[in-house]
Amino acid sequence: MPNYREKILLQSTEYYLSLYIYESAKFFAERLYYSFPTPQNLNILAQCYFRQGRINQTISVLENSSWNPNRYLRAVAYFALGNYVKAELSLLSKTGTLPRDLTQEEMNSIPGGPAGLHLLGLICLREQRIDCANEFFKYCLQVLRINVI
Repeated sequence: MPNYREKILLQSTEYYLSLYIYESAKFFAERLYYSFPTPQNLNILAQCYFRQGRINQTISVLENSSWNPNRYLRAVAYFALGNYVKAELSLLSKTGTLPRDLTQEEMNSIPGGPAGLHLLGLICLREQRIDCANEFFKYCLQVLRINVI
């Protein structure tokens, strides 16, 4: 449970993010993370950087994080820069892997769930790996269908 100071900093960050006032959100997020360095607070700080268009800084702060939401955001940032290999490596432990070659455990550990599978499909599409892209998109739809039903 966050303490009172952490809660106020988090609420302030979320408030300014909701108003698209990213500089103020970043101000509070930096204080939040440096006072309470958790993976969740790091993610909030990285979101502020990303929304400001500071993609390299987003990647830099998330580089050593293994928390799944941070891995997903790092992949999105790499994708935005066109670095598809590093985007794929943020989501999987190896590149060039076909979805059918992944174990169920590896599939379940893809950050972002269906969104991560969709991003992998987009990565494959950009790299002209059409069969791989189609498979990831199909898996994405299968997971979505399971979660909706």
